[in-house]
Amino acid sequence: EILGKLTLAAEKYSIPADLYVDIDNGMHRTGIGAADGAFELIRKIRSTPAVRFAGLHVYDGHIHEPDPILREKECRRDFKPVERLIRKLKELGIEVPHLVAGGTPTFPIHAQFQERELSPGTPLLWDMGYSSSFADLKFQHAAVLLSRIVSRPQGVNFTLDMGYKAVSADKPHPRVSFFGIESCTVLNQSEEHLVIHPTEETGLAVGDAVYGIPAHICPTVALYDEAFIVNHNIIIDKWKITARKRKLTI
Repeated sequence: EILGKLTLAAEKYSIPADLYVDIDNGMHRTGIGAADGAFELIRKIRSTPAVRFAGLHVYDGHIHEPDPILREKECRRDFKPVERLIRKLKELGIEVPHLVAGGTPTFPIHAQFQERELSPGTPLLWDMGYSSSFADLKFQHAAVLLSRIVSRPQGVNFTLDMGYKAVSADKPHPRVSFFGIESCTVLNQSEEHLVIHPTEETGLAVGDAVYGIPAHICPTVALYDEAFIVNHNIIIDKWKITARKRKLTI
């Protein structure tokens, strides 16, 4: 059905479409199983004049094993059907132009194979969620959120302007790890504010700036229009965040 629609669009605009076949190798979100019709679909693409077979896309975002040895074992196991599919294609003289594989947790595993193209996203900026879950991936945090203490409820708690309009709310608390307030309890979060209880003395007061690393950087980035680029404590540039500019298409 999808191939038919893509073919009609390619014919309408007289532009050959390069198609990747999305393989579901365990995440069960999109794609077709490597052993569940992928071979037939690829042959059909190759026999359709308006489209071209560009390769395979194999995202294994379901693999979140913290232990690197067990993670590699799981990754290799789930990739075996893909390897069998590729062998079957090659036996018939069908080459796979591009093989895009893996996400952030598994890309060091896929990097061992020269024919695989890698597509990790989080390592560019990194976040607290992945650094906590995958200690073997030694990336540095490059994205930091700026917040400010706006109130001291009961004289002991901190209210920061770090609501869930400022940091992704898809993860459980703590959603931000603050420098200088490493030991604290989250009391509540609303659209505009985050209330925390520090469990040790911080020396901070109302008006002080506080920096923190988000638990999940990807959706957090899309909450901002611009990112300030800092080098040695000096703002040297600003980057527009295109993911922020969404629109409803009907």
